[in-house]
Formats: sequence, structure tokens, C-alpha cells
Amino acid sequence: MDRLHRAVEYVLHNEVSRFGYVIHLYDSPADDQAAQVEQSLKVMADIFPEIKTELVSREGRFNPETVGLLSNELGVEVNNMFIGTPEEKHTFNVQDLGGVRVYFSNPPVRRPDVDLRSAAR
Repeated sequence: MDRLHRAVEYVLHNEVSRFGYVIHLYDSPADDQAAQVEQSLKVMADIFPEIKTELVSREGRFNPETVGLLSNELGVEVNNMFIGTPEEKHTFNVQDLGGVRVYFSNPPVRRPDVDLRSAAR
């Protein structure tokens, strides 16, 4: 709930749009927590009535291919998508996501394998 709250606050302060898809990915049907996410979205709607959301729940893993598929399915350009801070468990770099914007929902993790100077060019 805390990450979702911070994401909605990010949208309020940094975006023009007041509508967004919330993507919920899960590994298997047994891991699907869409009902809990939907309940959290209802709480967010009460707190932030000016923001409208739609839950998109899919079995799958977060990776560059999934970002591309969702972009096509939803008609949302990749550079209009944003994610929280990638976790260390991910096997790809943010650059592999094709322009997804990152907001820092957690303190950034310093990664010695990423040269921020070259990423900013």
C-alpha cells in the first residue's frame, strides 16, 4: 500500500494525466493477489479522488518483453510508463526497458556496474 501511495503522489506532482493503469504481475494463479491490489486501489481512490486507475492483472514476470507487450496492448508509449525502483532480483538494466521512467519509491541502490554519466547522455 505504501508503494502505491507514493506512486499516486508522484503522478499528482509530476504528471498531467489523472488516469493510469496499475499493472499487477504474478508468477502463478496461486500467487495472484489482484483482490488485495484492487482493495488498495479503492483506498487510494478515497484518498485521491482526482486520480482514476484501472487494474490490469497478468500472469508473468516483469521484464523488457512484458513492458513492450503491455505498451502495445494498452496503447501507452513506453516513455509514458513509470516504475518504482527496480529490485536487485531483476536480471536486466533499466535501459533495457526502452524508455520507462523510474521514480524512486525506495532509496536508490548504488550499482557498481552502472555508469550514471553514460546513462545520462
